[in-house]
Amino acid sequence: MVLPTGGKPIFWDFLQPIFGFSLLGALIPFLTVQAQVVPSTTAPALDTAKVVPLVSPTKMSGKAPYKKGIHDGMANELQPLTKRANYGRMLEPKDKVMHGVGQSGDAFRNYATAAGPDLQPSVYMTYHNLSTLGDGTRLRKDLQRIANLPYPAIPQLGLPMTFDGQPEKHYEHLVAAGQHDADIQTFIREIKAFNRPIYLRLGYEFNGFWNGYEAKSYIAAYRHVADAIRASGLKNVALVWCFAVDSDQDDYMQFYPGDNYVDWWSIDVFSAWQFERPELWNFLDSAKARKYPVMIGECTPRRMSVSKGDSSWRLWFVPYFNMVRLYPNLKGTSYINWNWQGTSWPDWGDARIEAAPEDLRKKYLKELSQPWYLHSTRKNRKFLLGQ
Repeated sequence: MVLPTGGKPIFWDFLQPIFGFSLLGALIPFLTVQAQVVPSTTAPALDTAKVVPLVSPTKMSGKAPYKKGIHDGMANELQPLTKRANYGRMLEPKDKVMHGVGQSGDAFRNYATAAGPDLQPSVYMTYHNLSTLGDGTRLRKDLQRIANLPYPAIPQLGLPMTFDGQPEKHYEHLVAAGQHDADIQTFIREIKAFNRPIYLRLGYEFNGFWNGYEAKSYIAAYRHVADAIRASGLKNVALVWCFAVDSDQDDYMQFYPGDNYVDWWSIDVFSAWQFERPELWNFLDSAKARKYPVMIGECTPRRMSVSKGDSSWRLWFVPYFNMVRLYPNLKGTSYINWNWQGTSWPDWGDARIEAAPEDLRKKYLKELSQPWYLHSTRKNRKFLLGQ
């Protein structure tokens, strides 16, 4: 989860449903000033021979950066599916897109009820902070709750090394120095006892200013935790490296732990305008060039909610599903089924699918019924249980 403004002008989220993508796209160059990305001089060298550079989108005169094939009709209608790429990565489904939901037990259950028995989520999104694991009781109970689901799901577990919205409390440098080794071992012990596959979003939203991570210490901490997991003999933990589309810190490769430490790349996307950010396309294209599947670690129709019916569908859900349809390496989703009105971010609105107007809910479930989504079914049971 991220701060509500994400470092961008707050009025973007309100102009979007009124004027749509085209006008905003034309206005963006005049409303914001993009900072030049300066390559890091402090991050350690990657353990790969070649770094795939950022992909530069085509620029059209008088308009914001534009990528042909991604935005054509994006805000109007669903586009044809691009066949999924398969790279053979850890817990990567063949020819499919994982169907994920979070971020609490109630949110998951209510969503699953609305989805019906044939469209049960295959991924359960949750969070635990490394420094507050204690004796592991809360993590153990959370994993047991997942294990007891009537339909099996793989946990997608966010494990931060900071505290959301308190960047001054980041502690990844302490993790790298070994001061949280006991917590790491507690985490490993509980994961071993669970004895099922897990997607681990370690230090997610690494570039978010709200997290406060520093590139050099982040890489060292990520590698330290990854090495401990692998040394423990765990074979069913996929390491997920997660980029925040919200942030103005877009030089993501300076935070990259290296190909030997990453199984999936990942993005978190919230507001409708983020679907037009060239940094989003760059990240997805770079992952594809390096042959990595991408997981949507978190997504929710921020300040759009589901309550606006057709407007919500056209301006958020259609671009969201088109992103999935058009990128062949996008192979996992995690929708936050949450009523934000009762949280610290009440203006984010109500994102619960079960609370959506009937027409929007039917369109959403119709999209999920497409054959490229992987649900929790008898056919997929062995994959989901790691058998």
